[in-house]
Order: sequence, then structure tokens, then C-alpha cells
Amino acid sequence: MKRRKDDLDRTLEKILKEDPSFQEELDKADRAWDIAFQVYDLRKKAGFTQTKLAKMVGTKQSNIARIESA
Repeated sequence: MKRRKDDLDRTLEKILKEDPSFQEELDKADRAWDIAFQVYDLRKKAGFTQTKLAKMVGTKQSNIARIESA
């Protein structure tokens, strides 16, 4: 079953029609979300806290939190 278009869909269509290069930015954002979810899921599966993961990779806990919330 096909989803009905909403205001967001129509707005995106309008923006992309006016500026096709905006699709590149949407693709970048999509990749960032994918990475954030992967980091979160893998960290949870490993049973690590953000602090433990940060120490393992040599960064601060706040950087892990920022990545996961991208």
C-alpha cells in the first residue's frame, strides 16, 4: 500500500525541483543517521557504556554522545 504524501513530502519535492543539489545534502544526512544508529546498536550489543567506548577509542564520552545523536 502506497503512503499518502504529506506536507513534508510536498515541501521536499518543491525544494528539490528548485535546487537538485539539495539531494546530496539529504543523502549525507541519511548516512549520518545510519552511522549513529550503528554506533549505538553495536555499543549496546557489546554492553559498553558511552564512557567505556570513548576510553577504548581514545576520545571523550561527550563525543560518543554527539555521534549517537547525529
